[in-house]
Amino acid sequence: MARKKRNIIEEIKTKVLINFLCIKLDIGLSSGELSEYFEGTRRNSSKWKRYITGEHSISNGTLDLILSVICEKEKLDKEHLVQQIKELFYSPLWVALESGDKNIEFWLEFYRSLPINLQQYVFLKNSPSDRTFPNEAQLPPIERICTLESLALLVGLARETRDKLSGFHIVKLERPLVRVLLFTLQESGFYQCRFELVRYFIEHVFLPNHELRVHIDAPLNNFRISEKALDDLIENDIAITEAAQRFGIVKTEREKQLFYFYRFHLERSSIDKVNIEIFYLQKKKFREYPTLNKIITKLNRRRADSQQIPLILPTELDLKNEKLVYPPR
Repeated sequence: MARKKRNIIEEIKTKVLINFLCIKLDIGLSSGELSEYFEGTRRNSSKWKRYITGEHSISNGTLDLILSVICEKEKLDKEHLVQQIKELFYSPLWVALESGDKNIEFWLEFYRSLPINLQQYVFLKNSPSDRTFPNEAQLPPIERICTLESLALLVGLARETRDKLSGFHIVKLERPLVRVLLFTLQESGFYQCRFELVRYFIEHVFLPNHELRVHIDAPLNNFRISEKALDDLIENDIAITEAAQRFGIVKTEREKQLFYFYRFHLERSSIDKVNIEIFYLQKKKFREYPTLNKIITKLNRRRADSQQIPLILPTELDLKNEKLVYPPR
C-alpha cells in the first residue's frame, strides 16, 4: 500500500516550532541537543530527528510535556516564552493554510476564532452572523497589525475568494498579504522554511500565474522567485530594521511592526527613501533624514513623554557607540 502523503502544512508547522524552540532556548538544532534538554540524556534520538525534518507532528500532549520541561528548567521570563510557543503552535494561520476548498460555514467559524479587533473587518457591525469583506480603506489597518493572526485573516480571505477571480482579491488583497507574509518570514523560527512556505502560498493561496510585487524591483511569482532572491529580500528588510533598532528609532516589538508598515505606507516610494536614509545613517554621512524623521514623529505619538526620541538632525555621529549625537536643545 502506498504511503500516505505528508501534510505539508503540518510539516512546516513542526519545523517552525522546533526551530523556534532551539533559538529561544539557545540549543543546537540537533536530535542530540534536543534529547539532552528535554529528556536529560544526550543521544541520537530518531524522534527528535523526525521533528526537526517535520516528518512527525508534535501532538498537543507532546507540546504539554515540552512546556512542562521549559517551566522547570528556565528561570527568566518563562511565562512569556510559554505564551509565545502556544501562540505559534495554536495559531489560526495553520488552519487557514490547511483549509483548501471550504464552505461558508467553515469560514464563519474560522473568522469567529480570530481576535475581536480582526473580526470587525469580516462581520457587519452588531451582527456576528452576517459576513462582509474589508474594503480598500480597511486593508492597511489589517496590515498594520502585522501578526500571525492578521496574516491568518488575509490568508482566509485569499483562500475564500481564490476561485472567484474577484477584482477585490486580485487588485487589493494580495499586496498586503505578501508584505505581512514577508514580515512573518523575518522571524527566526521560519528561517529554515521560508522558501517552502512561499512556494505553498504561490501554489495554493495566490492566484496562479499572477505576478506579485511587494517592492518595486522584487516580483514574487512562479517564474522569477528563487531561494536566494527570497533570502536576499528578507535579509535586507531585517538589516534595515536592525539598523533602526541600533540607532534607537525602534525600541519594542510593536514599534518593529509599525516601522515595517510605515516603510511601505508613509508616502510614495517611502520604502526606497527609508532604505537610502538608513544607508547614509550607517555610513556616518552628513545629510537630512526627512522620511526617517516622519516615522520617528509617528512612533513618538505612541510613546510616553519619557520614551520619545528627538528627530535626527544633519550632524556627526558618535562613532564609538553608534548613536546619534544631537546638538543642545
